[in-house]
Amino acid sequence: VARAFQPSSLDELEKGLRSLRRGLDRATFRFCSSTEGAVSLLQTACSELSTGDWQAVLFGGVDSMVDVVSCTMLAREGRCATDSNSHGVIPGEAAAYVLLQSKTQGAPLTKIAGFGHASEPHSGQAAEKQMGGLVAAIQASLAGKGVSPTRMDCLSWNGIKR
Repeated sequence: VARAFQPSSLDELEKGLRSLRRGLDRATFRFCSSTEGAVSLLQTACSELSTGDWQAVLFGGVDSMVDVVSCTMLAREGRCATDSNSHGVIPGEAAAYVLLQSKTQGAPLTKIAGFGHASEPHSGQAAEKQMGGLVAAIQASLAGKGVSPTRMDCLSWNGIKR
């Protein structure tokens, strides 16, 4: 019978991950908080790959706001998305990971042409002002890459950071 792994600390999580497979005892783990910004962390990972610090990086994250404490906090602070609060948060769960390698066997499955980020200058003021943060982030990701918005196959949006 399989038992759920429920680590109580980052040290316990790292120990459990290292035990999953031979060779992971040599891996370096970095656990980061959501306040550090996924795009800047991805830029760092890509830079370290290109300088040869790593052969591969498993980059990703998990987000869960589906618990009584988080939902209660969002509701009390008026941060839940409603008909009258379109800039609010919709509690949910998500996880995404991508394996980044500097050298691949054969043709790569995909290529990240660029990535960008920008602050939303009018966060929480969608009714009064035009939101421009997402547009600025897309423009930053495409700048100097020779890719026009009409040629994009995928747009990944991580949400608005307050």
